[in-house]
Order: sequence, then C-alpha cells, then structure tokens
Amino acid sequence: MTRQFFDDIKTQLLTLQSGGASVLKTVARWNNQVELLYDEQGGRNPNFLFPACFISFKAAEIMQLAQGVQLYENLIIDLHILDWQIDAGDGTQEQNLEIYDLKELVFSVMNKFSPNATNDSAGTFMRIAEEDDDKHHGVYHFVQRYKTSFVNNSLQEPVNGIPSTVPMPVEIDNYVSGSGDTSEPYIKTNPGT
Repeated sequence: MTRQFFDDIKTQLLTLQSGGASVLKTVARWNNQVELLYDEQGGRNPNFLFPACFISFKAAEIMQLAQGVQLYENLIIDLHILDWQIDAGDGTQEQNLEIYDLKELVFSVMNKFSPNATNDSAGTFMRIAEEDDDKHHGVYHFVQRYKTSFVNNSLQEPVNGIPSTVPMPVEIDNYVSGSGDTSEPYIKTNPGT
C-alpha cells in the first residue's frame, strides 16, 4: 500500500457531513484501538473521539507485473466503525441503534468508491461482508469488509534503461523524397545530414 492510497480512503470517509461538520470525529489507521479503551481498573480511557472509523488492510496476494509494477489482487480493506453511547435517550440502557445509521452512511460513501491515488490505481470498492463485534462495554463496533484491487507502480523500473513516462514520446526524423508520379526513386534521408 501507499500513504496516498490510505489518504484517499480517509478523505472519502471524511465526506460524511452533518451541519457542515464531519460525522466521523476520528478517521485513522486501525491498531486495535478497542482493546486500548479500558484501563486496568476497567475504566474507559479512549485516546480518540467518537464516532470513529479505522482503516485496516488485509494481506493480499501480490502479482509481479512488468518493470517493477505490482498488483494487489483481491485486496481486502476492513473499516472498523466505532461509537460510544450508554443511554439511547429513550430509557433503554446499553442500546445504541444510531450505530446502524452510521454504518449505512459509511456504506453509502464507500461502496463503489474508486480512489485516485497518485502514481497508483485502484479498483472499485465492493462491500463483501459485515460483522458486529459485541464484546466491548458501551462501545459499538461494526466491521465492514470491502474488496478491491490495487496497482502499485511507485517502484516502476525504466524501459530499456530509459526513465520516461508512459507512453514514451514518438520522435520521427526521417523524410522521404521523390514523387509518386515520376520514375524518380524514393530516397529516405535524414534532415540533419
């Protein structure tokens, strides 16, 4: 993966707006943040704001293409959607139904999303799975899984020893003299000689 690819996903998630502000208060790389929410005495100790979405990349088979280009085929991206709410405001404790709205908002901007990573290209995101992680007190954790492909050409090697952009420019310096309506032969010349 490249940093730009990650940033493209993060930027897309931050497009979720409500009243001019981002719906998601934290969008970052997944590092098992739910395990760090509670201290040793069982107290809540978050180091980020809710609602949050964390991005993780699952290992994908890498296919070597020509000139150092690599294809991550069937790349899996997990989006960890987290929210905190003890009281839903309607008298029910430990029941946050707003998480369903939040996960659908994330789905609305990520399904069929195509990143525009610089010097790379990625396929369209398609949601392939979703699961509810209910092992955390007061924290609602949904994982949405997306499948895509990714081409990394950041280490592209020169073609025939010539670093260039693709496609290489065409240069033609040869001229043909002679006429089609005479018996004069066609003579190929180089204008510099």
